[in-house]
Amino acid sequence: MKGFFAAVLTASLLAAASARAATVTLHPGDDIQAAVDANPQGTTFHLAAGIYRLQSITPKRTDWFIGDSGAILNGAKLLDGFARHGGLYVARNQPVDPDTQVHGECTKAYPRCDHPQDLYFDGRPLRAVDRRAKVGPGRFFYDYAHAQVFFADDPAGHAVELSYRPFAIGGDASDVRIENIIVENYACTDQQGALGDHGASRGWTLRNVEVRWNHGVGIAASRDGSEISDSFIHHNGELGLGAGGGSGTVNGNEIAFNAWNGTDCSWECGGAKWAQVSEWRVEDNYVHDNLGDGFWADIDAQQMLFAHNRFEDNRLAGISIEISHSIIVQNNTFRNNGARTFNWGWNGQIQIQNSRGIQVLDNTLVLDPHRGGNGIVVIQQDRGNRHMPQDNTILRNDITLPGGEGAVAGWFADYRPGHFAADNRFDENHYHVRAPGGLFWAPNEWTSFAAWQATGQDANATVDAVP
Repeated sequence: MKGFFAAVLTASLLAAASARAATVTLHPGDDIQAAVDANPQGTTFHLAAGIYRLQSITPKRTDWFIGDSGAILNGAKLLDGFARHGGLYVARNQPVDPDTQVHGECTKAYPRCDHPQDLYFDGRPLRAVDRRAKVGPGRFFYDYAHAQVFFADDPAGHAVELSYRPFAIGGDASDVRIENIIVENYACTDQQGALGDHGASRGWTLRNVEVRWNHGVGIAASRDGSEISDSFIHHNGELGLGAGGGSGTVNGNEIAFNAWNGTDCSWECGGAKWAQVSEWRVEDNYVHDNLGDGFWADIDAQQMLFAHNRFEDNRLAGISIEISHSIIVQNNTFRNNGARTFNWGWNGQIQIQNSRGIQVLDNTLVLDPHRGGNGIVVIQQDRGNRHMPQDNTILRNDITLPGGEGAVAGWFADYRPGHFAADNRFDENHYHVRAPGGLFWAPNEWTSFAAWQATGQDANATVDAVP
């Protein structure tokens, strides 16, 4: 939100704050934590426009942080005074913040993904390597033993920053409100949020925030009563948004381009992930171009609603629901998710993995016209008898496969393939495919629409050919 509308929003929020304990106006260069410590709980902190560098804030209960347009919390040091060493540039005397952590599981190509320190040129991170000999254009090596950072790119004329602080606003205070603030370049590790730290708080409200280019998670949602709305959550290293319990709402956000730091996505990465949560409403979000799943519900996530969201061009599944139950996916649109990575039953537009009581209703799916992809899939693996896929309903969805390969619908089993509970039901779906046969999978082979119906599925469905 910019210009006139942002100014009106900030003015209205500050007017609402007049009945609270106090309003304190801060400017770049002020110590925000010192202001928090000096004021009672329930204070409104008004951040004037500008960059507030190297701030890590632990608020008190019911504190508000309201920014003018252009108020930025930046967790990185601005570097200068570089030396030359062996054909490389080096920044010396760069110890890490002792409160940062090493955590995560990395792919082979990104062996330092679990180290949260990043080097930025003009706001974009270089890739971390684990030996000085691997440094080249676009790469850097942090010699932790000697507190030195080596890189090859000429820093002249560029803003060079080194992430330092582990989070922007965190702690366990309840009912904190954060609005109209940009949060960037924090050295939060995987499963730690630049906003929210380790998600120990309750009842936080985040509105119109932009959270970008942080190493681990952009936002770690509070445990209960979290509200995240009208925000732009993008280019965070592991996840845009993570929730490890409790309830909340995620509404009207754009969640995009997350998962760049090289974390192994089979462990965790993507646009947003919920685990061991209940009673979340996730509506009207635009989720695109994340380098993992768009959304992922896992580990006994339950009583969730995903409605009226748009999922496009995510590298893995549009939405993945794993060992969870009692979730509704309704009236969403999906396009081109998993097109580059799908195989067997993986990375479908909607992927139900060893879950039960999932209702997939009235969604529109369009697969990539050249690569194809998977549509709505149910996956059955050996995850224990408690987590067999059962009582799932896939009803009234519209699925188009205009070209390429893939399964518009199917159930995939590498465990007990002869058993697929009768209460898993596909019906009244509408399929539009490049040819009317061979695009369904049940349970371990391609099958025609007629053969798919012969298994008891989609008795009232339709199928037609895409011109």
